[in-house]
Amino acid sequence: MAIKSYVACPRGGKLNDLISELATIPGCDVTRAGAREVAILVTETTTEEEEEKLEARLAKVRSLQSLTLVYGCSAPELLRP
Repeated sequence: MAIKSYVACPRGGKLNDLISELATIPGCDVTRAGAREVAILVTETTTEEEEEKLEARLAKVRSLQSLTLVYGCSAPELLRP
């Protein structure tokens, strides 16, 4: 299992579109980052194949300008107490 968090920056003025698009993707939780024009995206996948498919889908999000990985964890002992 892999859990990753990202800062997602929208293309000019498209934050609401970005949040809406990301929210429809399975394995993604997205939220607006306070009053900033960015979103926080957290993804969870269970296999490497699932992770590759998710990355390919994220690359096709039209309202996404950039996606910066903030944290990634795939060590099971760190994910579950």
